[in-house]
Amino acid sequence: YHPQTLNFALLMQAVSIAVLSFLGFDAISTLAEEIKEDPGRSVGKAALITLAVMGTIFVVQTWIATDLAAGMGFKSADTAFYEIAEIAAGSWLATLTAVATALAWGVAVAITSQAAVSRLLFGMARDGKLPKVLAKVHPKHNTPYLSIYLVAVLSLLICYLFIDAVDILTSLINFGALSGFMLLHLTVINHYWRRQKSRQFVRHLLCPVIGFVIVAAIMYNMGVDAQKLGLIWIALGLVYLFFLNKLGASTALPDPSKG
Repeated sequence: YHPQTLNFALLMQAVSIAVLSFLGFDAISTLAEEIKEDPGRSVGKAALITLAVMGTIFVVQTWIATDLAAGMGFKSADTAFYEIAEIAAGSWLATLTAVATALAWGVAVAITSQAAVSRLLFGMARDGKLPKVLAKVHPKHNTPYLSIYLVAVLSLLICYLFIDAVDILTSLINFGALSGFMLLHLTVINHYWRRQKSRQFVRHLLCPVIGFVIVAAIMYNMGVDAQKLGLIWIALGLVYLFFLNKLGASTALPDPSKG
């Protein structure tokens, strides 16, 4: 750490890229309706535990890799971690690391993301914000199967279209997540501090304000392309919401589980 050379804007740009590595903990909240006992408390605990575990793993592995990489020159920044693994224990560890990464992203993360997004589409469709057919659940498995199929098809299509533009896709995902987190901090203040008249200053006002400021700083220092894409996406969403309200399509389904 060299305070005389520290560039805060560059640091925040790096953080905005690293956000993608931590996305996923929020997917826990989409499964709240499938939890049998005390979903509110259970979801909160699960999210905090996941964040703690993820943060520890990332810090430890980055610390070790940085220490091992001192003075190294890499063939490619994209394969730097695997080159470090090879230096640490040989080609077998580099291969094992690459296979583990492919399985984690290609199987575990894909399944988790598909489950989370399909539940989000289900909730929006049930509230009348998306076509009601997406709120239908399977008569046997009680899962939003049509939403799951749609997410699978869209995932394949997006992978094909952005196969050579991963950076753009990453920036768009990060912008969407960060803007959602900003709104989440505001809703905490609105719900607890303004509506319920809570006087837990630290918990319901100070912490959300600090979180909002940090996320806002990251978004402000994101790349210009990411900001433009994100704002275009928000504008399209607002246009969609406008026509949705005009058409009066915001009525909720009475009981989607019977669909």
